[in-house]
Amino acid sequence: MIKAKSQSPRFNGLNVTDFGHFSVPNELPFIVDVAGCFSRERVRVAAIDTPRPTTAALEFLIAEEWTRQLEAAASANRMLFNGPLLRHVAHETRADADGDMHFDLIVGPTC
Repeated sequence: MIKAKSQSPRFNGLNVTDFGHFSVPNELPFIVDVAGCFSRERVRVAAIDTPRPTTAALEFLIAEEWTRQLEAAASANRMLFNGPLLRHVAHETRADADGDMHFDLIVGPTC
């Protein structure tokens, strides 16, 4: 993971983490695991077919959250994306012999 240069107090009302050439809000509705600038030839994405682990309880929670988000979207007159997505399975950042950073990402199906 790329280390933050500093913690900025506020940006547009949000706490942000400063990575030098860009800033990432700390209060996003998701977690930023990796941030950095990687040239196209230094990014590798591999897809696997392994389904995500699940349980009946997890499927119940997902259905419950989807209903909650649909209701929130409807009340705000916006649509949710209801199409195929990929999920994050794993990632790695590494430096090559020249010190150039590489980003490897493994994705898989959400269902």
